[in-house]
Amino acid sequence: MDCQHKHDGCVKCGEDAANRGITCCAECDTDCAARCTWALLMKTKSVLNSADAPREDKPTQLPDNIDLMTPPSTFDYSQIDAETAGYLRQKETIIGGYMHRTRFDVGQELKEAQERLAKHRYGCFGKWVASLGIKESTAYELINYHGLILRHAEKRELIEKVPYTLAREIAKPSADPELTQRVLDGDITSHKDYQELLRQKTKLEQELKARPTVAPADYEVVSKAAARVGIMEKRVATLEASEEKLAEMETAISSLQEKRSDLASQINASLALGPFIADTEELIKRLAPAKYSKPLSEIRTNEPMKENLLTLVGSVRAWCDEIDELLNNIKRVEVIDV
Repeated sequence: MDCQHKHDGCVKCGEDAANRGITCCAECDTDCAARCTWALLMKTKSVLNSADAPREDKPTQLPDNIDLMTPPSTFDYSQIDAETAGYLRQKETIIGGYMHRTRFDVGQELKEAQERLAKHRYGCFGKWVASLGIKESTAYELINYHGLILRHAEKRELIEKVPYTLAREIAKPSADPELTQRVLDGDITSHKDYQELLRQKTKLEQELKARPTVAPADYEVVSKAAARVGIMEKRVATLEASEEKLAEMETAISSLQEKRSDLASQINASLALGPFIADTEELIKRLAPAKYSKPLSEIRTNEPMKENLLTLVGSVRAWCDEIDELLNNIKRVEVIDV
């Protein structure tokens, strides 16, 4: 017979449910359950309503708008015998595996549906999930749970082992990062421990915020000492900078002193030329009228006299150049002294 609960997106329902002669959403095999979200939801309803019933039985009728993903309350296994407790714990593990796969898969489907509605700016996501029998708050919890596993894919096995109430807490966008990491590290394994640590941390943070800031008795002394230390540090920095500048100035002065010494040597050497200068001046006086005398014409035709005169003129010119340089050096020395 055809699948009486055929639903859009159920791959198996439309393929071979009729050939197998079963009601797909009531009796899905593992392969079908992995491919059909609607069938997996229905099977989860069946398991939750009759945990000890054979999985081949059809589910009992559930009321509308039941919270499919809310896990049952904590069960006290001490009230039953050990063998039965072990049997139920096995069932708990099997059911938990179904629940985790269901939460992840349904969270993915809900997220895709939410994004599609948001893209078209439809504000009916809450009404739509309510029509599926899922509370809007539960829908967002499933979306967060799906996102938690995607963000920590390497920790998926650990996340699926912890109680869903704990996984649901760390999946919230507002979850405490530090405590979330401790859960992922395996340090926190129960929702009760998480809540207690969160309560202690929140209380401590509130106490720290409420604690008045009281200045110590020696606050003024310490403050002034700190100010003095700051002033001294600035002075030390200034002195260090001054010492560097002083070293640079000493180097420059040493270089100038060397130059001055060289100039003084040149001046002394020039002063030794005093007698030569006097003789040269006398020679110049004697040669001055020569330009007006007839011997100049003889010099033009007398090659030896001409060479001697050129040599004399060159010597006089060189002497004049040295005197000019000496005078310039004397002026520079005067400027340095100033």
